[in-house]
Amino acid sequence: MINHDAFKNINSHEKAYLLGLIETDGNIRLSHNEINITQHKDYYLYIKAIMSYVLGSINETNDRNCKKLYCFSNEAVNDLINIGIVENKTYKQTDEDSIKLINAIPKEFYPSFIRGIFDGDGCIGFYKDKKGYDNIHFYIAVHTNKLASFIENIIKTVINKDSVRITYRNNLYYISLHSKKDIIAFGNYMYSGFSYPFGHPDKTARYINFLQNNTNINYNFPISNFGDDKFKICIPHWISKCTNVGAIFTYILGMYASEETYKALINDYYLHRQDARGVLPLDTATRCIYTYSVREWRYIIDLRYYGTTGKPHPNAKLIAGMIRNNLMELGYDFRD
Repeated sequence: MINHDAFKNINSHEKAYLLGLIETDGNIRLSHNEINITQHKDYYLYIKAIMSYVLGSINETNDRNCKKLYCFSNEAVNDLINIGIVENKTYKQTDEDSIKLINAIPKEFYPSFIRGIFDGDGCIGFYKDKKGYDNIHFYIAVHTNKLASFIENIIKTVINKDSVRITYRNNLYYISLHSKKDIIAFGNYMYSGFSYPFGHPDKTARYINFLQNNTNINYNFPISNFGDDKFKICIPHWISKCTNVGAIFTYILGMYASEETYKALINDYYLHRQDARGVLPLDTATRCIYTYSVREWRYIIDLRYYGTTGKPHPNAKLIAGMIRNNLMELGYDFRD
């Protein structure tokens, strides 16, 4: 099922982010009414997640070491053209197209739009100079002067000074920052609308880990409710305390890969659900019905909540606590 109206109104961070990705790494084919993004096979899952979230059902094919992700929609393609995303945009997109694109995005979603461009054609890198000093560089590359000027003005507003550089080479405008303080300030702006897993795993982990190591801010980003509604995950106890962005990405995208494999076994290979569920991870939300006496429940809660025989696993304690609370609501007493 395709959401043909996805780009009629850019009214969310997710749509703005995908628009930035399409502007840099994406393509439209008017003759086929096709929207597509090709990404290396090591990173394609996050793009499939955001495309599915915004556009609905997405197809994929192998393209050497890459995956091509695509869908067909006459309405969505025409809406993209109307807001400045044109065919063969590397050579044909004009400043007038970029003005239409900028005007289509509400100001509150600028951070996610720019982050999509950064994930498509941007970089943050760390290196040592000839004297052995640590250095950092950041850039975003775009096709038109108007889009480069737009991003430059946003950065100047965020960092409150004129230290942005724009260079033009190989038909691209490069907007760059070189001050650590400026890159931190703009990173805080750019990731203000971020939620897992809608970001390039390596770039996002590199940038957010840099922010965490150089500020006193607790970066605790939400996890989007994406994918099939029938496939739910019980978020494990460690996620809320984890500061390793790469670990969180790996976990969430691993769950998404399991979901996609499960659906493929059923829809493409016609396995029964009870046979296909072997690929589902332990954290998959499952409804279980147990019948115990109150005495037996007390014994279980002693073990898994109070830890009478040793410290219980945090996930087990969480579930046991939920059972304990339900029993207390029914009038049964338990110690604190």
